[in-house]
Amino acid sequence: MKKTLTYVRGMLLGFAFYAITLGMDTHLSAQSLTDQMKVVESNWIDLVTTIHDAPDTYLPEVGVRGRYHAVKGLIGKKVVEGIVGEKVFLSGPHEDEMNFNNAGEFGRYNPQFLTTLRAMLTEVYANRFLVELFQPLYDRELRRYLRTYYTTFEKGTSSASLCKEYLTVIGNPGGGQSGSSFLEARLWDYSATLSDKHNYDVFEGVACTSFWVRRSIDGTANLFRGILVETLKTFDPEFLQN
Repeated sequence: MKKTLTYVRGMLLGFAFYAITLGMDTHLSAQSLTDQMKVVESNWIDLVTTIHDAPDTYLPEVGVRGRYHAVKGLIGKKVVEGIVGEKVFLSGPHEDEMNFNNAGEFGRYNPQFLTTLRAMLTEVYANRFLVELFQPLYDRELRRYLRTYYTTFEKGTSSASLCKEYLTVIGNPGGGQSGSSFLEARLWDYSATLSDKHNYDVFEGVACTSFWVRRSIDGTANLFRGILVETLKTFDPEFLQN
């Protein structure tokens, strides 16, 4: 199988969204939940073969956009909002579908969505059967990417000047530089160092650090980090210990 993408932002958050989709109805019997998990697991390879059809990225194997394209029928924005019972975003370009092509805006996440999501995930992660069933998928598809998110948190949240410069760039969409290209230029050397040290993908390093920059601006960085830590405690505890 071709190497597939590894986040969630939606992520985020990719594995978190898988878990929600599969297990958020607490009235489901254990057997019903088991049956749902088996369906997703058995169809995973077919789902990820569509990543190269993603229209909004030239590197579908890297980052989140190719993966989102592959699984949006299961975990698209509307589906996730219906499960959690809150809007994902307070403002930004993302309406019924995700809009990755707006140079002047980015999605500002809804803190209540993230708070509710974390409470749900705490319950889901307590299901040891679910964890054991999805551990191989996590190891294969998500482990490196979520480790990258964790490692880049401090860099992405520690520079008020970088956030200010980013807002200036996206506030002038006709100025010849996009927000994403600005952050890539500023973060490339840092990400390349991470790649050499930890064998992370350099593009994913840029994407994850850029994500934290935007979360610093919309005020949800610590909420996302809480979800990330819960996920790592469940599926990658040795990484946190080390």
